Amino acid sequence: MLIKQSDELDKTEKKQLIKDDLKDKVMVISSEVYQLFSLTCIVAIEDK
Repeated sequence: MLIKQSDELDKTEKKQLIKDDLKDKVMVISSEVYQLFSLTCIVAIEDK
C-alpha cells in the first residue's frame, strides 16, 4: 500500500468531493428545469 502525504491526499480528495457534489447538484437542478420545461410545453400544447 502506497502512503501519500496526508495534506496532498486531503487536498485532492476534497477537490474531488466538491466536484462530485457540484455535479450532483447540477444534475438535480437540470433535471428539475427539464421537468418544468416539459410541463410548460404540455400546458402550452393543451391550451391551444
